[in-house]
Formats: sequence, structure tokens, C-alpha cells
Amino acid sequence: MIMARRMKIIKYSVLSLVCLCMMPLLSDCRHCGYKNYGIAVIFFTRDNLLPFIISVKYVDADPLSFEELSNTYARDKHKVFDWGETFDGVDGATCRLLIDEHDNNYILDSINVYCNSFKLEGRDPATFRVVKDYLTEDKYDYYWYNKPLNVKDKKSFVLLNDPEDSEQYYWAKDKYYAYQLGSAHRIQIADYSSFRPLSAYYALDKSQVYNTKGVVKNAKPETFKLPAWGAQFNEYYYGDSITEQK
Repeated sequence: MIMARRMKIIKYSVLSLVCLCMMPLLSDCRHCGYKNYGIAVIFFTRDNLLPFIISVKYVDADPLSFEELSNTYARDKHKVFDWGETFDGVDGATCRLLIDEHDNNYILDSINVYCNSFKLEGRDPATFRVVKDYLTEDKYDYYWYNKPLNVKDKKSFVLLNDPEDSEQYYWAKDKYYAYQLGSAHRIQIADYSSFRPLSAYYALDKSQVYNTKGVVKNAKPETFKLPAWGAQFNEYYYGDSITEQK
């Protein structure tokens, strides 16, 4: 009889503890995230169709030094966590998080840089930064979609707005080269100050017209007209010569 009463007390104590832990989760509107209860850390995910259904996992973290960096990333004094799992090889003590405009997550520690959990080779974490859009930089180079642009002169390097949409970038330049961002081609230019994009595929300066492969021969900047948008995809217009001028 006494044993049954004790088991009943334990049962209701456990249920009370579970309810106490679940209440903050039910009031949290996020799809996923971390909860630090002081003695334990958990990571939760919410069902897309049935948001009241919540999955919970224990996180092997130190609650006293635990810090949530985003909904999916966190750290303590030793480790970094990604979706509640230990992110092997990353130092929690020196870790920091950068997020670009497209919600790409860059995790940096004292040795390496990672993008969405994938290691980026050859980056310097001490100088790495998100510049704009998909452009990042460290002391070595600029990177577009995490691909090196091999910029010759970083001091004069600038992103160039698309003339049709100021929030789109297809070209960049420094005082020696133009950089067609989609193809990562580096094209030597005649004049830095007058170089400007015409579209995602064409640009010009006061002396020459350029496409994604280089200089368009026989094209005069003062009379050059863009081909129709669809024709810009055509191999004929990708060649090194164009005669569609007026």
C-alpha cells in the first residue's frame, strides 16, 4: 500500500515536471529552437501541419555557458551545436555566427569558416565578413556564392547594380578587371571609371563592349544596342563578334 502510494506520487511528480517543461514550448511560436532550463538544454522542432506536435531532443551542452546563436545554431564554452547535434571540430569558445541577406549561416571559429555546416577552404576567419547579397570577403579575396573571384585590386573593387533592378548584381569591377559574377569570369577592361553593366550578360566602357566571355569585337560603345532579352541567351550573341548595331 505504501509502495503504491509512493509510485503514484512519483508518477504525478514526473507528469508535473513534463508539463512544466512543455509550457514554454507551447507558448514559443518558432518552428524550432533551443530551451535552457538551467540544469539541461533541449532542442525542439514543431510539426509544419500540426504545430501543437513538438519533437524534443536533449542537447549535450553545458547549461551555465550555453548561448543560442540562432534558431538552429548554439554554443557553450567547448562546443557548437547545429539542429541540436554537436558540430564536430568547431570551437565553441571562439565561435561566432554571421547571416547574410539570404539566410545563409556562416559559422566562424579561430581556425575555420563554415557556410551552412560546410567548411569553406582557404578562408581567414579573423577578417571574414559578409559584404552584401551573396558577396563575402576576407583578407585574401572577395567571394560570390562562396566562389573566389580572384580580385586583383581589393581597394578599388565595387559591386555594380543592374540597371533594371538596383537590388540585383551581375557585375563588379576593380581598376584592372571586370568580374561577371554569374560565371566568375575575370575580364580585362579598358577604362575603370566609365565601365558599367547593361544587363546580366553585357557591359561597356568608353572604349569597348563586353559580354560574359570578354570583349565583343567590332562593337562600338556609342552605338551598341542590347539584343532582345531572349537573344542574350543565344550562342550567337555569346560569341566574340556582333554586328547588330544601328
